[in-house]
Amino acid sequence: MEFFELPPSRVSFSHQRAAPAPLESGLRARLSAFYRPHNQRLYALLEQDFGW
Repeated sequence: MEFFELPPSRVSFSHQRAAPAPLESGLRARLSAFYRPHNQRLYALLEQDFGW
């Protein structure tokens, strides 16, 4: 840090992420309905169902 003329400091990196906020049930249902055909096509192409 001397190059930048900054005081020494400790940097801590955390790989923990906060839990996402829950979705409204109506929004979850709309998103699920929107992505259903796309997911079904993906499952067919990959011959694997991820259960999304």
